[in-house]
Amino acid sequence: MAKIIVVTGQSQSGKTTFSNYLKSAHDYMEAHPIEDMKSFFEQHYGLLPGTLSSADGKAKVLNNYTGLTGQQLLVDMWKYFSQVDPLFSTHYLRRLLPGCVLYGVPVVINGVRSVSEVNVIFEVYSPDDVIHVVMRRDESYREVSDSDSDMVFYSLFYTLRRFITVSNNGTLDELYELADEVVRRAS
Repeated sequence: MAKIIVVTGQSQSGKTTFSNYLKSAHDYMEAHPIEDMKSFFEQHYGLLPGTLSSADGKAKVLNNYTGLTGQQLLVDMWKYFSQVDPLFSTHYLRRLLPGCVLYGVPVVINGVRSVSEVNVIFEVYSPDDVIHVVMRRDESYREVSDSDSDMVFYSLFYTLRRFITVSNNGTLDELYELADEVVRRAS
């Protein structure tokens, strides 16, 4: 069984739904670095819990007059902190992954966004222990909007021996069947 499944993809491609299903149906621990970062920012800036995302983990409008979403605020904060502390996004993974290896807990990481996060994964796991799942919605192979995402995609793609593209264009049950297939292939 793959010890870690890394799920990447564009916004609204089904990453969270896919990861939540692996957690509930297959006992994977879900690691969601962006959610950890949201919690950090909420605590650090005195925002109410849940200010930066809705209950289902999606960005929500913070101010109905300007239309600013939690996602937009988060992107701005991410850019700021990546300049102040380029390894900010890796702290969560550095705390979590060694314990998962120690206790043999399989992990699904929802949304790797930087090459430094990829590097942390490979400090802890060998490429044979990792499957990269790329979520997509439509028939385009992938549409990545920034160079950081390109670098993450290619650093994972060229390092890993197991790479799966999940086309999320059907029903929820069909997505769950695809997730079950990924777990079977991981075994």
